[in-house]
Amino acid sequence: MERVGRVLNDPAVDTVPDTLRRIHDDLMPLVSGLRGTQARVGSVTGVLLRRLRPEHVDDLDR
Repeated sequence: MERVGRVLNDPAVDTVPDTLRRIHDDLMPLVSGLRGTQARVGSVTGVLLRRLRPEHVDDLDR
């Protein structure tokens, strides 16, 4: 318990909530943008696959 108390009394521990908040604020817009891009790429891929003739669809598996 004493060791845990010493760790928790370290001034660096006080900065953890702010650090996590900044990481969240910086990364969440990036993740959201990546999800949107992934959805758009998936839509384009679907359109392209539907346009391919059936004999060319097998070429994508190689």
